[in-house]
Amino acid sequence: MRRLSPPRQEGSPVSQEMLKHIFRATDLSSAQHRVICGAAVLGFFFCLRGAEYLSVSSKRHRYCFQVSDVLVKDANGNSTSQYASASAVSITLRGSKTDQNGRTTTRTIGKSGHPPVCSVFAALLLLRNAIAINMSGDEPIYSSSPGRVLSAESMSKVLRSAAKACDVNPSNISTHTLR
Repeated sequence: MRRLSPPRQEGSPVSQEMLKHIFRATDLSSAQHRVICGAAVLGFFFCLRGAEYLSVSSKRHRYCFQVSDVLVKDANGNSTSQYASASAVSITLRGSKTDQNGRTTTRTIGKSGHPPVCSVFAALLLLRNAIAINMSGDEPIYSSSPGRVLSAESMSKVLRSAAKACDVNPSNISTHTLR
């Protein structure tokens, strides 16, 4: 059997160094910067598909993460908003591209203790952003203002910039390479 097209070029994986670069470039006083940084780190640790947390062509899926889908917990399983007492972050997936039955599932990841490349740190950054811009629990957590969800295009641009800064070919980087 002969190929009609050239083999598909594999994407380069996003690295922790790239995530650190994104954080160093983050202005924490900017809602958009907080969302980009938090989204990159949570997307990396939870191996998220872009459609699970980003808008694509100005549209978002019904299962896109909401503020109420992210919970930071202490060692006793109680909700906390303090990094020092936090031990894990749980996210609720209300569906996905490959979930044909629409089953809700929860994933939990422990605190790495290495902020800013830490899922708990990223979750708290996003939750504090939601409070700062007065978002309700049913709004997309990756919003820089009510109704304005971070786009896959914007995230890809940031990831490519970080790749270039880390001497990685940016043309091989996209939101899919977070997985």
